[in-house]
Amino acid sequence: MIDDATNKKYDLFSSRFVKIGNEIVYDSVTNLLWTKNVKYLNKSFNYYGIVNAEKLCENLTIQGLLGWRLPTQQELNKMKSVFSDTEIHPFVNLGGRILYTGYGSSNSALLWPVRGDFNTK
Repeated sequence: MIDDATNKKYDLFSSRFVKIGNEIVYDSVTNLLWTKNVKYLNKSFNYYGIVNAEKLCENLTIQGLLGWRLPTQQELNKMKSVFSDTEIHPFVNLGGRILYTGYGSSNSALLWPVRGDFNTK
């Protein structure tokens, strides 16, 4: 695969995280595309606003790609190494709670869109 922004060649299977352009990162563990900037939309929601957050994701176009959504709690759990900085990664603006499908707290959480299948193992 070639990164259009930098013209570098990558083997998707040699690295967990691969930057795709300036705004997207492919994760080979979750098999999902994540926005590089956790605060890409700079919006927070609580469970009262989860429907609005889901609709916002559904209408997103990032680098020409549609089909964005909220991550599941299981998908976020697979990203723990990113939040604990125990693994080298390209993500920026980490920190705080992240909104996920089924989020059940009145505390605000950041909207971090992902793209991919709900049934990723």
